[in-house]
Amino acid sequence: MKTYYTVLSLLIICFVLLTGCQRIQENAAPSLLGAWKVTEIATVGPDVDEAYYELQPSLFIFTQKHYSMIWTPGREPRQDSQTIWSPTDEEKIADFNTIIVNSGTYEQTDSTFTTRPLVAKTPEFVGGSALYSYYTREDSLWVSILNTISRDGVVDSGIALYRTSLKLVRLE
Repeated sequence: MKTYYTVLSLLIICFVLLTGCQRIQENAAPSLLGAWKVTEIATVGPDVDEAYYELQPSLFIFTQKHYSMIWTPGREPRQDSQTIWSPTDEEKIADFNTIIVNSGTYEQTDSTFTTRPLVAKTPEFVGGSALYSYYTREDSLWVSILNTISRDGVVDSGIALYRTSLKLVRLE
């Protein structure tokens, strides 16, 4: 009889532990891990309310602790320099706003992630942060940019005026 209660107690303990692990897994944040590409960009602001789907190349990569994102917010292809590999100052200025580039570390909750760039196209963003809301469904990731702050604490005022949302699909 003693053996019966010992086995029963062990079964109950195993059941409780496994049920607890199941709940922890169910409450885990959706996975950002992998490589993604942008398939839709929607922008809403004082003078714009549009979404477009014919996009330029992009790549978002998330590992356990690091990320890298490169994407082109415009519809038009980026232009080559008149002299290949030797852009003029005017071409560099025109090219600056045609691409978003930054890589670094990130932290994630179940509905937001915060990036902290170690490298960025915009120097003042290195050491700053960006806050995004997100959700996933199957192999799609929807991301909205909520806030961008420079390393000196200056908020990007354009983010408050123009809400940009991205739909990405998993590449791997």
